[in-house]
Amino acid sequence: MQTVKELFGVIQIVKFNAWEDRFKSKLLAERAQELQKLAEYSYAGAVSTFVLWSSPLVVSTVSFAVYALVLKQTLTAAKVFTAMALFNALRDPLRDLPATIQLLIQSRVSIARLDQFLKSPEVDTSNVVRRDHDTSLGSFAVEVTAGRFAWSSASSGLESAGFTLKDIQFRVNSGDLVVIYGGVGAGKSSLCSALLGEMNKVHGTVEVRGRVAYYSQQPWIQNMSIRDNILFGAAFDAKRYNAVLNACCLCDDLEQFPAGDATEIGEKGVNLSGGQKARVSLARACYADADVYILDSPLAAVDTVVQKVIFGKCICGLLADKTIFLVTHNPEIIASSAVSYRIGLENGELKENLRVGGASKRRDMLTLAGSPNDAIDTAKPKPTSKTQQGDGVLIHKEHREEGKVSRAVWWRYLNAIGGMRMMVVLLISQLLWQGFQVASDFWLSHWTGRNHTQSNGSEDAELSYFIEIYAGLAAAGATMVLARGVIVTSMGLQASRYLFAAMTEGLLRSPLRFFDANPIGRIINRFAGDISIVTISTFVLWSSPLVVSTVSFAVYALVLKQTLTAAKVFTAMALFNALRDPLRDLPATIQLLIQSRVSIARLDQFLKSPEVDTSNVVRRDHDTSLGSFAVEVTAGRFAWSSASSGLESAGFTLKDIQFRVNSGDLVVIYGGVGAGKSSLCSALLGEMNKVHGTVEVRGRVAYYSQQPWIQNMSIRDNILFGAAFDAKRYNAVLNACCLCDDLEQFPAGDATEIGEKGVNLSGGQKARGALLVGVVTMTSMGWVAVSPGLVALVFTYALNSNESLLALMKICFRTENSVVSVERVLEYSSLEREEHQDASEVREPYDSWVRRGEIRFQNVSFSYKPNDPLVLENVSFAIKSFEEIGITGRTGAGESRMDLVLHERACIWTHPHR
Repeated sequence: MQTVKELFGVIQIVKFNAWEDRFKSKLLAERAQELQKLAEYSYAGAVSTFVLWSSPLVVSTVSFAVYALVLKQTLTAAKVFTAMALFNALRDPLRDLPATIQLLIQSRVSIARLDQFLKSPEVDTSNVVRRDHDTSLGSFAVEVTAGRFAWSSASSGLESAGFTLKDIQFRVNSGDLVVIYGGVGAGKSSLCSALLGEMNKVHGTVEVRGRVAYYSQQPWIQNMSIRDNILFGAAFDAKRYNAVLNACCLCDDLEQFPAGDATEIGEKGVNLSGGQKARVSLARACYADADVYILDSPLAAVDTVVQKVIFGKCICGLLADKTIFLVTHNPEIIASSAVSYRIGLENGELKENLRVGGASKRRDMLTLAGSPNDAIDTAKPKPTSKTQQGDGVLIHKEHREEGKVSRAVWWRYLNAIGGMRMMVVLLISQLLWQGFQVASDFWLSHWTGRNHTQSNGSEDAELSYFIEIYAGLAAAGATMVLARGVIVTSMGLQASRYLFAAMTEGLLRSPLRFFDANPIGRIINRFAGDISIVTISTFVLWSSPLVVSTVSFAVYALVLKQTLTAAKVFTAMALFNALRDPLRDLPATIQLLIQSRVSIARLDQFLKSPEVDTSNVVRRDHDTSLGSFAVEVTAGRFAWSSASSGLESAGFTLKDIQFRVNSGDLVVIYGGVGAGKSSLCSALLGEMNKVHGTVEVRGRVAYYSQQPWIQNMSIRDNILFGAAFDAKRYNAVLNACCLCDDLEQFPAGDATEIGEKGVNLSGGQKARGALLVGVVTMTSMGWVAVSPGLVALVFTYALNSNESLLALMKICFRTENSVVSVERVLEYSSLEREEHQDASEVREPYDSWVRRGEIRFQNVSFSYKPNDPLVLENVSFAIKSFEEIGITGRTGAGESRMDLVLHERACIWTHPHR
């Protein structure tokens, strides 16, 4: 799994370098090693199954031989089949014993891992002394005295290892701007970690007063909307929010995004440029409104123009009264008069530790040079036209099938395990196993029947003959158990190998936009969860119904064997007629339960994938003040979620919805068929996905659907629906809805029940009672001559019939649940593929091959997915041979998108008039 995580975590790099085949070979080689270990485990399980199934046969053979040959006792049907029933009762616990032991071992390993995790060293809270913010004049915000810091040792922790900070000492007052500078590896980020308490304090003291906000060197972006990334759980304050956007130069970028600040950011910020990621992370820190800001290189990812504006508007403007630690390499900022304190580092030691000014200087400082407005206007991007606006949703909900698993999935899995030929081999081994087992039981019945008709005692030779035949049949049955186990293991490993390779191929050949729209957690879930189920349990469960069904078939075959005359057929018909009703309802019951279990299994797999859930409607208490509104929709845009692979939205949308309804208003919604009337109702209820805008509803909501919703209860209970009964209000409602006359016609008035009544059936008790009556009738009335041994055998099998049918139902449920994992794996093996993935198109260079390269763009336009706004539009240029070209532009201008196009990993969309 580590290789899978690493591969799909850097899939963009893999595709840029066309390393798909190389990494596929590496991944499949590691999978082959894993399957080798699984094969050893599975074959050991087959041997274990052989031992457990053969143990009762060995015990019964030895017991009967000792009882008859050594103790010289007569074997009667009562003794033999009572003993067999006890031996069979021991078989299930013995069969479950290895699985129980395995679960105990796995539990022990899991507990050991949890114990190791819980005992792992945590952040030492004593590294930093934290106090409340002090606003008194001259008070300090951060003080480090004789500080020595080191990253924790990997040994006993008694001494430090790796990089260390030595002799760190400074005192920073409230409102100071502290610049931290130094070469690569000098210790700037380590000093930030020490101030946060993340780096182990070896000596000295660190005291921080007030709340701390941190900007990491690598921008930390979550798979949420831009607004949610900035707010990060804090309450929305429009004034502060707009001030932060302005200070971090995000206003122009939001105009370019398809849904403004409601645009969803992909995993790891895939649809943002490096500068945009940095500014969104900086905006989150600024919105936190902390007292101390630790900013680790926030200006490194933006161009010089934006650097100046952010320094003026954010550092010297919005955060002018805050204490700031700013890590930078910019000499202009280091030498700025706005800086209060400079800390220079070299090899973990202070090279410069100097106070250069007071905090008041930067309150009047707007930028390093010139006006911020002038600076930013020189690079102001062109706003996106309204025709290009999209829904802003990049990560869609994971696709989930409904209903039964399709036959196509079953057939593809059948092909994966080896096709019909291997299934025939498995069926033959299963029939031979069950045939030998039934034959041995028949032989035992025949043996005890002879003892019943003959005098007590038998010759030793004859006893040896019966015991040898019985032991031979039992040994043959046990051998087929081993053969079946080997066949099942081989077919299961073959299916796992095929499905793993198919899903890997499908993912590696899919376009990059698939990975933009699907978080890596979903992909890891398919490999870790679904492939594990396919490998370990799916085929074992899939083949198990053969075992149980053949056992059940043996019971009924045994009865039919003895009832083939006319009288016997009549009796058998009476017997099975009693079983007809429960058996008739059994398939429908099984089908219903299977569908329910499959839906639960799909939902379980679906919920394991991370999803973002936001509120579509703001709900408030009812306001009775004069002129207050009840419902308000502002700039509303709504859409039904896509039912496809989650790469783009589909279906009906509501656009530009805006209205305000006061309390007590009667609002009429009208329009033609399909105009969106019901969709608007769903939007007000929060059932329709809100793409943009706000919906606010005040008070409790009652809803009448287009299709009346009636429950299987009385009329009164349908009307009350759990509410307390109020006679006056109830009668008023009946009168208003014209129901009074109708209730007089109902047989029980408003107590009349609606719907069908259920009928309770006890199929198991009917089946056992009918079987007992049938056997007693056949023997007592003399219709058939049944030996005591056969009667005992029938009853022994009958005792297991209910358990066999119950086991068959359980295994069918579990089998179809496990095939859901096969369905999910096959879904990823059939993904849309990139263009030019056919190996037949690869050609070797010929003699007149072009010796000099040239790149020519002509009216190239690019977007992340169809119908989304263009991020490159009508780009045309030519690069001649031996030319070295640099692609420049303001942050967010499209340099990274050009890289995607050059590597042929982007979708280039053409337009009819371009």
